[in-house]
Amino acid sequence: MTPCERRKPNGDEPDVAVVAENHPMANETVFPASEMESYPFIGYPEEEAPFVYKKARELGIKFNQVMTVDNDYGNLSMISQNLGFGIYPRMIAENCRFPVKVIPIDHGSYTPISLGVRSYENGSLAAKAFVDYVLSLDFSL
Repeated sequence: MTPCERRKPNGDEPDVAVVAENHPMANETVFPASEMESYPFIGYPEEEAPFVYKKARELGIKFNQVMTVDNDYGNLSMISQNLGFGIYPRMIAENCRFPVKVIPIDHGSYTPISLGVRSYENGSLAAKAFVDYVLSLDFSL
């Protein structure tokens, strides 16, 4: 088995709500899933964020989706202007340079962390070293 075929235990990243600093939920410690329908949602196309939409269906949440944008920069820019909230993996949201607040969600959805390479065996030494390094990380913070 090549390193790329191994699944890293605890390699899922918790999803969080991202809101503008002046959003009504900005000072809350948790964003309840039951409140999500009450606010405009800025999301990705479903095929690019299937875990978010699958969890929403499981919980019976119907997002008030006002926009669909397929890149972080566009989404986070609109979220920072208080045009809606978004759902992101924690590692993206916490390193965002836009003026936003990151709020844990009470429903416990996760996004798998993935790394893809065309061929580990035929990859450059630098690519192999990077894959080996990522697989050595402990994601169970």
